[in-house]
Amino acid sequence: TDAEAVLLHGTSPSAVAGIVSSRFDRDRCKFGLAGRGFYFAESITKSDEYTRTSNGLCCVVVCRVLLGRVKVCADMLLSRDQRQGLEDSVRKEGTYDSVMMDRERCRGTFREFVVYDTARCLPLFVVWYKRRTS
Repeated sequence: TDAEAVLLHGTSPSAVAGIVSSRFDRDRCKFGLAGRGFYFAESITKSDEYTRTSNGLCCVVVCRVLLGRVKVCADMLLSRDQRQGLEDSVRKEGTYDSVMMDRERCRGTFREFVVYDTARCLPLFVVWYKRRTS
């Protein structure tokens, strides 16, 4: 199927200009829970974990993400080889188009979605905000 979703990508104010003008850049990806890809969440709380502040402001990029066939992973204790295997199941084998790290099921927190192809994520707009301190 061609599953599609509007998801959030937390980032730094310095990176957001490049994402908006040139889209996502695979060379800037870090190796995360599902390999080197672009990470998105349904929850602003989860996306906020990846933001950096500049002059008191944070930002998330709201994106349309073409998830396609999603490989679900509920195991959060993966070795580096297992994480690379998730990426390979999408990038090399073509069995899946994206990976969902289902922390909601295994930890009661939030789901994260990972795609590895820049053509699958379209930045729509940026939300700038200040965190409230209590």
